[in-house]
Amino acid sequence: WSTGETGSTIVVNPSSATNYSVQVTQGSCIEQLSTSVTVATLPEYELPDTVYMTPGAPAFITGPAGFSTYSWTPSDLVDNPSGVGVFFTGTESATIALDAVHPDGCTIYNEVVVIIIDPTIPNGFSPNNDLINDLFVIPELVDFPGALTVWNRWGDEVYQSDNYQNNWDGTCQGMFCLGENDVPEGTYFYLLEIKEFTFKGYITIKK
Repeated sequence: WSTGETGSTIVVNPSSATNYSVQVTQGSCIEQLSTSVTVATLPEYELPDTVYMTPGAPAFITGPAGFSTYSWTPSDLVDNPSGVGVFFTGTESATIALDAVHPDGCTIYNEVVVIIIDPTIPNGFSPNNDLINDLFVIPELVDFPGALTVWNRWGDEVYQSDNYQNNWDGTCQGMFCLGENDVPEGTYFYLLEIKEFTFKGYITIKK
């Protein structure tokens, strides 16, 4: 071989187009062969490492353009396993993978983690210091930071946190509060923001 190797096959990894030759000998017969290896350049592409979505709002994931074939797996979690882009149709968080083949024969493999954000927001709590349901707890905030704002029925803000730590104990902490007094029993309205998603509703405080 022109590389100096003498085996029946060689493995090459050129950084640019390169011609390789080999001399094959059997007895008195000698044959000279050559081939050219062209280095292909894949088109630039970018797939997200993680995609967030909420139940009932499927996430669309776009693969790189210009490839010959696409194969998304598991196929039962997407709407079009052979499409350049897919809607994730699963009901639980999962990892999907893309195998794509370029016209020049090169392949890529990427994985995308799809996380479904579906917070379990209680409809009330009882901050009476009996050590049972004393705090407004949203379990999913252990994994996903969220901002929480709470208003009373007159629209006065009674609580706000940009990074809620499941620690609201029913004390009034808004600008209309007089000190750290407890809010009265009743219905309060909340807005919870996790990533780019917003969740709204109401909670009942009962002591």
